[in-house]
Amino acid sequence: MSGAIGAILREERLARGIDFEDVEQATKIRARYIEAIEAERWEVLPGRAYARAFLRTYAELLEVDPEPLLAELERDLATAEADEELPPEPVVQRGTLPGGPTGRFWRRLAAVVAAVLVVVAIAAVALTADDEGGEPGPEPGTQAEEPSDDPETEADETAVEPPPERVTVSLAATGEVWVCLVDGSGEALVNSEVLAAGEERGPFEARRVLMNLGNGQIEVTADDEAVELVDPGEPIGFEISSDGVDDLSPEDRPSCT
Repeated sequence: MSGAIGAILREERLARGIDFEDVEQATKIRARYIEAIEAERWEVLPGRAYARAFLRTYAELLEVDPEPLLAELERDLATAEADEELPPEPVVQRGTLPGGPTGRFWRRLAAVVAAVLVVVAIAAVALTADDEGGEPGPEPGTQAEEPSDDPETEADETAVEPPPERVTVSLAATGEVWVCLVDGSGEALVNSEVLAAGEERGPFEARRVLMNLGNGQIEVTADDEAVELVDPGEPIGFEISSDGVDDLSPEDRPSCT
């Protein structure tokens, strides 16, 4: 890690005479996350999206331009990913190859047999057509299926499944909260925004929506019904559809950029 991000933020914080608890009260971001940002221990944060959102919020609180810090963060994360050790390649014993000669023999034999069967099938069809003077008809003793005149049968065959149900979701922040909201296709509806108390977003209509929140200081309604939320300082995430509301594990939550 470069150390530049943490040094800049720490210097500004100390110059203002505030501690981590003061920052937590002002931003609603846990003090341990603020401490991790200054130490550039990004693995402590819940994920890359949180790292970007928390860094931007912290920098803006200290009146520091967040864009150079975000660019430095991306370089640090890219370097860390590149340094991760690649998994070892499979070891092949000397004098052998994967799928040895026995495997090759059986694959070749199967290909030859398949080719012979195709040729035999084509020849059989051609001989049948020549003997009967045209297209082969129904087997002896069977009757060709006639189209049905029953309108109910035809209606069943042409029935179209109804379109999937959709859900309408609205948001209203009751405190400062970071929000990432995407639809089922992954399109961002609220793209990594920090909403202040009183701000609203929506309504959004989709088959399903996936939500990632920095905390529970927000009111969520689905089809005009309130979604019950706790009010923790920790990030939360869930999925809303016509079937109801399901909690999402941290790895399944959407990440906005």
